[in-house]
Amino acid sequence: MRRSIRYAAAAMVGTVTMLAWAALPAYASFGGTINSSGPSVNIRSGPGTNYSIIGSIAQGTEVFIDCVGNGTAVSGPFGTTTLWDEIGSGRWVTDAFVKTGTNNPIAMPCKTSPALGGGSGSIITNVVNGCDATNAGGGVNHGSLTSGSDWFPETSASCSDAYYYTFGNGPNASGSDFAFWGYYPGASATCRITIHIPPHSPASQLPYASLATYEVYTNSSSLTAIGGTTINQSANAGKDVSIGTYQADNSGYLRVRLDDSDGTAGASQVVVANSATFTCTSEY
Repeated sequence: MRRSIRYAAAAMVGTVTMLAWAALPAYASFGGTINSSGPSVNIRSGPGTNYSIIGSIAQGTEVFIDCVGNGTAVSGPFGTTTLWDEIGSGRWVTDAFVKTGTNNPIAMPCKTSPALGGGSGSIITNVVNGCDATNAGGGVNHGSLTSGSDWFPETSASCSDAYYYTFGNGPNASGSDFAFWGYYPGASATCRITIHIPPHSPASQLPYASLATYEVYTNSSSLTAIGGTTINQSANAGKDVSIGTYQADNSGYLRVRLDDSDGTAGASQVVVANSATFTCTSEY
């Protein structure tokens, strides 16, 4: 049963459409598309052909994948797999007939599937290329980027120390430069989101911002703002800072936006972007 939505940070309810989200790497606009050689695919009551058929779903139908499990092997257009996708409470289809863009799970394990990790997992997604990491149980559907012309690289160090930076309000005082991190843990998954602030380096770098704003969204197109907080990046340099626990809606998406405006010192400070960690529990 799904739990009620819980927010650990201050509520910022509303909707907003941001084109930059569409550019997040590794993202699908939905869970997947039914792809088989026939007119439809069987829906079963559990993750395997040994479970009863409770319906069917037509070829070409777009589906949201709530969570995944291991079951009997099935061969399809993309090879043979034991991966099964839950597309609604108690409604399962083999991943062999779901086109997701990868042979790996895009959502986390269902709680009913201990073989895939017991319903929990985590990922790290970093604006620095090559620094993403998928941990036990985490899906592959994640990504991050910087948006706007006023970001500059400081990327010669290791993944945890490298970063992109922009001046407090940037040359554009309207604050149009953002950093984004996103993950698809599956419908109604609950995730604790942690932001990594890299160490202050090199010594010649301007002070980090005393006030950086992080906003959290769900939904996949017209994004729904569900919370947010501020971080004193200067005081937390080299640390991991939790920005709260959030629950995805039925779309399965959670995304974080960092505003480039520190709100106080303008170009005398820099806002820095490194990574976000999503540590999640499946709601199924």
